[in-house]
Amino acid sequence: KLMGQLIADRLKLMGQLIADRLKLMGQLIADRLKLMGQLITDRLKLMGQLIADRLKLMGQLITDRLKLVGQLIADRLSVSHHWLYSGPYSDTIGLFLSVS
Repeated sequence: KLMGQLIADRLKLMGQLIADRLKLMGQLIADRLKLMGQLITDRLKLMGQLIADRLKLMGQLITDRLKLVGQLIADRLSVSHHWLYSGPYSDTIGLFLSVS
């Protein structure tokens, strides 16, 4: 009877020890998962900000290039217009334009 009680007490203590260790391991795993989730969230925010910044810069670059192309076209048209009406053939072109 005493031996049975001793074995029962030992098994109870071992069960309690195992339960405590499992509880601590579960808490450790939960903490690690929480930290990993926070790390992933922070990295995704940084990547999103980086992508937004790059898109903004690309948009600015495209806008600047379109402005330059527009200015180039305007300059070329201005030169062509000037050449048509003041160049060596201006009388002929003026006559042609007035007839048509």
